[in-house]
Parts: sequence; C-alpha cells; structure tokens
Amino acid sequence: MDKLYVMDFPGGTPRRVSSLEGNEANPSWSSDGQWLAYVAWAKDGGQVYKVNVASGRPIQVTQARGYYTGPVWSLDNSRIVMTRSPAQTVIESGGFMGAAELVWVSSAGGRATVIAPSNGRGGVHFSRADTSRIYLYGGGTGLVSVRWDGTDERTHLRITGNRGAEATAAANANGARLSPTGNEVLVQVASDLYVMPLIQTGETPTIGLAAPDNAEVPVRRLTDVGAQFPAWSG
Repeated sequence: MDKLYVMDFPGGTPRRVSSLEGNEANPSWSSDGQWLAYVAWAKDGGQVYKVNVASGRPIQVTQARGYYTGPVWSLDNSRIVMTRSPAQTVIESGGFMGAAELVWVSSAGGRATVIAPSNGRGGVHFSRADTSRIYLYGGGTGLVSVRWDGTDERTHLRITGNRGAEATAAANANGARLSPTGNEVLVQVASDLYVMPLIQTGETPTIGLAAPDNAEVPVRRLTDVGAQFPAWSG
C-alpha cells in the first residue's frame, strides 16, 4: 500500500487524504489533529506536503526536490522538521544511506533551513520541557538534542541492551524518546519497551537494560510480547 488513508474511529470508512500521484508515506499529525504532514515520492525525488484532513486538499511545503523522510511538526505547528537526502545519493546507494541532513521548513511552506548533518540519527521529537531544542536518537550517540540552528549539541542518555554470544560489547538500544514533560524516557530495546526517569547529572549516564531489575535507575517494562513504533501521547 503506497497511499495514505484516514477514517473515523470506530467503524468509519477509509478515505484517501489526497489524490496525488506517486507514493505517499511517513504521515505525521499536527498537535491540533487537523493536519497531516507526509512525504510524496517519485523516481526523481519527492516533496513534503501537508493536508487538512477535513478538506483533503494537499499543500506542498518544500520547494526543492529531494528524498525526504520522517516529517515531524513542532509543538506549536509552525515548523516541520525532516531528514533530507540528495536524490542522486539515494539513487546511487539504493536506499536512504550516505549524506543526509536534518532540515526544517515553515509549515506555511518555503525554503528548507539546514539544522545539522543527521549522522545516522533519527526519531525527531520535542518536549514541552524545552521547546528551544530538537531531540533525536542515534544508537552510537544516544538520546541527544540540538538547538534549531544545530548548535549546543547535548547528549542526555545512552542505553544499552543485551550482549550477543560473540559480541564484544552490549548492543545499543533501538530508540529512545523523551516524554512531553521532559522527566521520563521511553526506550525500545530489541522488541521490548521500557520507561525510566531521565537523570540529570554532570556526566552523561549510560543505563544498561540487559537485566532491567538491576539497572542503575528504576525501570518499568511495558511489553510482554514486543512492540514497534512507540510514541508518547500528549
């Protein structure tokens, strides 16, 4: 399936959010629930659009064609952050690898502003605890944040999981997201989800979850059989 649909819950009838050609992916709700941002892809690149789900009329918000992924609305819905890769890089590598950068664009549309190289980091999100910062996660770097201009990078937390039989070190967590209130972290290790407090110390803490009951901080496991695509409400 390469089109986006919405429906009233429960029992509604699915309907497409637009009538555009090409692939549609990576939908993201605005905080007021009225708009979706999403990526439309074609062979020569793509654009990011927003659509009012009531009207169904898509509006292009990016100007330059490229391969965009993961658009996310800022908390006040004024900007949309995404990862952008040059079309030629993606075509030559056969996937979203190589050079990529985090950019933001006004939700009203316009030129994209570069934040910083993505360096393999993703999972962009925000916290009401500090709206001047963009939070993201990379397995090698942990939970980090930067300002909107990419400066003042901070590493808040590193998380590891189990160590394989032949591994020399514990595997990094698959993802981590700061809570909207800024005091807890939702962590995915393999297919399991955990919640832990964010400890503010002088040094970046590294929390091992190979044995959650023996972790350095209180850890609560949320899953019994595994999960994917975790997100906070609010």
